[in-house]
Amino acid sequence: MISFKKASYGKIIRQNKLMFVTYIVVCLYILNLRAISD
Repeated sequence: MISFKKASYGKIIRQNKLMFVTYIVVCLYILNLRAISD
């Protein structure tokens, strides 16, 4: 039970890290588009 909980928790962290990195990349991309359009 405890080991299963730990494994699923690690999985959630990995998914959140991927979403967080994707979010940063999108923000930088939008900032670059803004800088080019100015």
